[in-house]
Amino acid sequence: MKTSKLVFLPVCFLALVGTGCPNNSGSKLSSPELSVNAERNGLTWAAVKGAASYSISVNDEAAVSVNEPGYLFNESAGQYDVKVVAMSADKKSKSAAAEFNYTTAYAMLGDVSATNGVITWSAFAGAGLSYTVDGGEPVAVTGNSITATVGGLYEITALGGFEDASSKFYVQSAAASYKKALVVQPRQESAIVLESGEHESNTDLQELYEVKKYEDGQGWVDTTATIVLDSDNPFSTGKCVKANIWHHGKWFKWSREMSAEGRIESLHFFLKAETGMRFAISFEITEDLIVSGMNLKGVYATYILQPAPQKWTEYTISTNDANWKVNYNGQLYPFATVQGLLASVGYNVQSIGDFFPYFGLYSIKAFGEYVDQGPTCRLWFDDIKLGIEPVQTTVDTKIAILGGHYAFKSNSINAGVFKYYPEGQSTIEFCQGPNKEVIPVEVEVAANNLSMTITSVQSGYDFVATLATEDGDTFTLSSVTGSVAPVLQGLTADKCQALYDFENFTATGVGLDQSHTNPSAFSGLRKEFYSDYYSGGSGSAVGGSGWSMMGSSDYLELSKTVAHTGSNSMRLKYNASNQMRFLTFNLSDGSGEAYAQGSYLSMWVRANTERDNDIKLKAFYDAQITPSTQSHCDEVEVVIPHDANQGWVEVRLSLKASRTYYGFGIQPMKNSGSSSGDGQYFYVDDIAIFNTINPYYNAAE
Repeated sequence: MKTSKLVFLPVCFLALVGTGCPNNSGSKLSSPELSVNAERNGLTWAAVKGAASYSISVNDEAAVSVNEPGYLFNESAGQYDVKVVAMSADKKSKSAAAEFNYTTAYAMLGDVSATNGVITWSAFAGAGLSYTVDGGEPVAVTGNSITATVGGLYEITALGGFEDASSKFYVQSAAASYKKALVVQPRQESAIVLESGEHESNTDLQELYEVKKYEDGQGWVDTTATIVLDSDNPFSTGKCVKANIWHHGKWFKWSREMSAEGRIESLHFFLKAETGMRFAISFEITEDLIVSGMNLKGVYATYILQPAPQKWTEYTISTNDANWKVNYNGQLYPFATVQGLLASVGYNVQSIGDFFPYFGLYSIKAFGEYVDQGPTCRLWFDDIKLGIEPVQTTVDTKIAILGGHYAFKSNSINAGVFKYYPEGQSTIEFCQGPNKEVIPVEVEVAANNLSMTITSVQSGYDFVATLATEDGDTFTLSSVTGSVAPVLQGLTADKCQALYDFENFTATGVGLDQSHTNPSAFSGLRKEFYSDYYSGGSGSAVGGSGWSMMGSSDYLELSKTVAHTGSNSMRLKYNASNQMRFLTFNLSDGSGEAYAQGSYLSMWVRANTERDNDIKLKAFYDAQITPSTQSHCDEVEVVIPHDANQGWVEVRLSLKASRTYYGFGIQPMKNSGSSSGDGQYFYVDDIAIFNTINPYYNAAE
């Protein structure tokens, strides 16, 4: 048995429930009526009439005499039997002993954690529980969890004191881990959309952002870099945002204010970039935040991708991801390092997600490496948002994110194009010669499988097909049912980009030539394509010295009578002065858009009837196409026999994986026997970039 440690206290007159023995009829004094004191850390009793002192013994050890009522519980773990006897002044009269039994134990608090703003603990031992937020007033707790309603530093305490039901006195000891502190933010009620590209104009978008670049010795300074809406390159439908960098070798950032009321579980965005770029998203504390004397204002968290992807890729990044970094006083630290430092001063944060209510600014950052492809770098992003749902790391959603065009073939089908839009109407095009059929399909995505369904029979096609992929670019057929299942057996699909099949044009339209120079009036086919020729003079809006614009309206026309697939093609007229160019890039500033990467650039050509046709196909890899750099390209020259008008001939150019291409040119060379104004035409159709499967395979071959 443990030996008692006696502490004498003044009488406390708040009587609580206690255990006492009735007065012995043989005694001259009444027995004390014992109760737990107001502090619940010992015993007290009312003064006994006639008593001058009290004799207290613990566990049959020698008694100790006290003059005033009071006994403090022993703080050493053990079981204690307490006896209190009232004594007269002459020691000749005494009361019967009043008895009280109790056990001393340590207050304990089990593992404490927070998920989605709910704080839980595995177990506790104590006289009760309470919590405080940022050192405020204690709040009593019942149950085994609390839900954070405000953000801050939560301190959970297993309380010391006497617990009536078990007759235990709990002692608060640091060695027994009776107290836990952690930063907890309430869970967001909805996701925060930071950037989806759904703004009305570039002015609206640019009002949201401040653009800076980093200069050594100066920090972040103003720059001419821009951020604009782009409806030509969104991940799916609608618009995305394009960030333009006009200098290499520097960090640029586009920043805007943000506000989050609760904790965040994940960061989501779609991204693609040009060669050699690094990308980062950062979140910065913009107001005073004092932790143990340290002001964290200006501290930012960042997530870096190096290199940034060159095709649309979806990212869902957990705020628990180990790759988050924290910048403090100009130094980048792993979050785990910062987490440990904060924990040492009692600021126990679980993840970067706990800090989002303190962030007031977010930035999109890009670093353009020095490359030989021109003076610009570009970055496209879409649908940036802060998520409230935990990240599902076990599900591969790669094919759900990589929308686009896929060329396909099967044992019975020579060619087709599957156009998949995650947020739009997906279609299948059966490209069997001129009889192209476009059929809407319903699409569902689960893990690494994509299911296509034609719900009504159209032109004899009726099926449900499931495609599987491992990389998001190449599909193979897993299963197929329906009336045409045998036709689809052996189906494979590979990423492609069907650039022009000319079916979307309704008229030739007006473009840049010697008679039309106002870009706002451009329309139809000629809005997309531009033609000029090498004249030895100068008069081309985009050509260099010696180039002139084509003046006649019939050099570039939309044909509705001859086509490789569908019902339209582009008709071009030869020029006697050697070369004619047809380029697809922005005519107002000469900066081209990057096409999807692939192994081949292809077009189909139908020649004229009188002579062999000498044609060049060029792919330009300058990021900004200017008059002085038109020769920076890959090209192939093909001679098509004059009797090729009986069918279509493919012209195919091999592309280099190391390059990004921004435009292409079709150049009819001067042919033997041709003369100025000879009026001879040839036709072009189905221009595409692909990897292994030609989306417009000619069945006649």
